[in-house]
Amino acid sequence: MRFLAAYRAAPSLRWSWPLQRALDASLANVPRSVPRLPGRTLVPSRLEMTLR
Repeated sequence: MRFLAAYRAAPSLRWSWPLQRALDASLANVPRSVPRLPGRTLVPSRLEMTLR
């Protein structure tokens, strides 16, 4: 939820890439025994935003 709140509070899409990297880094140490959910993250990347 912290990353979603940061994304919503960001003044522009310029922050989407750093937020995505922070989210990826925070999930890097999640044990493999925890099931990974397929799909997109809560913070869309710059590429995803241009495809809409």
